[in-house]
Amino acid sequence: MVLVACAPCVARAQTTEDEIATLVRALGSDDAGERRRAYETLGALPAEALPAIRARLVTLRRARPLPEDAVALLTAFRRATGSRRADDLVDVADGIPVVLGERRDRDALRMAEPLLLLRSLERIATTDALVLIPEVLRLDRDAWTMDGRRSVLRLGDRAAAAIIRARAHEDVAGREWARWSGRELSLDDAGRLVQRLAPTDLADVLRAWGTTRSIDAMSVVASFVDDPRRLVRDAARDALREYGQNGVWQAREQFRLRLGEDANQAWSWSRTLDVLYERLDAARLARVADLAVAADGALDRGEARAATEALEALLARAPDAGSHEVAVLFARAGEAWMALDERARARSAYERAVRIAPSDEHRARWEARLSFVEAEDALARGVLDVEAYRRAASGDPTCTRCAEVLARLDAQAQPAAVSADDAERRRGALGVAAALFAVLGAWLLSARSTPVVTTGEDEPEEDDAPPAHDVTLPG
Repeated sequence: MVLVACAPCVARAQTTEDEIATLVRALGSDDAGERRRAYETLGALPAEALPAIRARLVTLRRARPLPEDAVALLTAFRRATGSRRADDLVDVADGIPVVLGERRDRDALRMAEPLLLLRSLERIATTDALVLIPEVLRLDRDAWTMDGRRSVLRLGDRAAAAIIRARAHEDVAGREWARWSGRELSLDDAGRLVQRLAPTDLADVLRAWGTTRSIDAMSVVASFVDDPRRLVRDAARDALREYGQNGVWQAREQFRLRLGEDANQAWSWSRTLDVLYERLDAARLARVADLAVAADGALDRGEARAATEALEALLARAPDAGSHEVAVLFARAGEAWMALDERARARSAYERAVRIAPSDEHRARWEARLSFVEAEDALARGVLDVEAYRRAASGDPTCTRCAEVLARLDAQAQPAAVSADDAERRRGALGVAAALFAVLGAWLLSARSTPVVTTGEDEPEEDDAPPAHDVTLPG
């Protein structure tokens, strides 16, 4: 119970087989909250739990329900989701809490556990995880057919490598799953398949073809041995080695196609591959070096556009180029674009410099230049970003523009600053003025309230009427 109460902790730690067994016991608890926590944890195990999942699936093979009971339980789980058709594309694991709310016997737990482990494998979704799907299907062979198919339909091409590997699975359930899945996802056409895969999935598929020594895919594997992406290139080279002597013909073909010469017929298949890979690497690095030289020359001439084009071509040929030299060239391109007041292009160049060499000794300066670009951008919009200028000045002491802006701000702030003595003197002067005004006000008030002394003679009354005007009418 302690384990289930800290379910998130289990998910983050290196899960063991014993911990999974403890979670399964909690899944059969009479406490609904404990069951729910165990259910959620078992269905969301992390990639670090794969060894434990593999071991647990082996353990589960030792004791299984009767075939008809296994089918009945999976059907009950599915119907608890609201499904009424065996081929409905639903996540059958959603029905587990409902069924376990009514029955929690050993067979119910033995069917619920692999269903939740299958959910975890799908969520991890790496080839290392998905190759374990056949281990679930073999537990109760015919009972799991539809769940295996539903899994493939949910995963799509992400499961391609696992499906290819399952063609050689030791159990018939795994091989049957691979045959159906291959047809459903059109995996038999190797040339078309590789065109729609992401680089990581492509690398896994190439290795899977090599592991299973798929002859129909061998020429496709060989076509990637000089791919600009290191992940894909390395996978293709490793896969071609898996073919052994059968792959020597493809290696010789690549010699002719890519190097323009014939490989020595006396070389073994291993020697042929070694020389092929060495020559391909040398040619690729030479092309990259030529582009770096072209970019350097363009920067010396102040040609920011030509330099950037050369660097873009360099990355297209070697996208994993992570050298200090390439990063420095991008930083120089950023300076060249700033000289042309092309701030957006300068920002892109500096960002690439940081990405290519994140641990480079010049990173602080490149990030400072990025801050400077941000500050200048803001200023162009009428916003003064003082903090951005300060970051730029701190990371790049050579930024004269930053120093000028900050110095001007300091100069403008000085007249507004009042010393403590000045403030005290001003307060004293105001106090004296206030006292004088108080005395004057009191005198005026007393003067107005003093009675007027008269001489007894009547003073002429003033006529408030306006003076008469002498108007002479005509005639």
